[in-house]
Amino acid sequence: MPDAAKGTPFGPRVHAVATYLKTFQALSYERLQGAFANLFGLTISQGGLMNMLRRAQGAFAAECDKAVAALRRAKVIASDETGVPFPTKPPLCSDMIAPPDSDMISPPGAR
Repeated sequence: MPDAAKGTPFGPRVHAVATYLKTFQALSYERLQGAFANLFGLTISQGGLMNMLRRAQGAFAAECDKAVAALRRAKVIASDETGVPFPTKPPLCSDMIAPPDSDMISPPGAR
């Protein structure tokens, strides 16, 4: 395969926007494709978007490894991304704070 075919016509900002929208806003590839078309007039295939995200993974590898190691050391792990209060649990899991001497991961500013 020629070197020119291995690259991408899109720069780091497009990669950053794609990574943000896919990871933090949880857009499907179809919606991400539509967002680029509607917002920027860019036609990007779903495969092209997937390749962008794969290229971006390397930049996060070291921090991902640190987070996984911390989670594996923790005695207790809890996760609730909904934030919806239920009568049988505390109002918000994000309100729960890990003891200062533990390896548990708390929300930023919670300690």
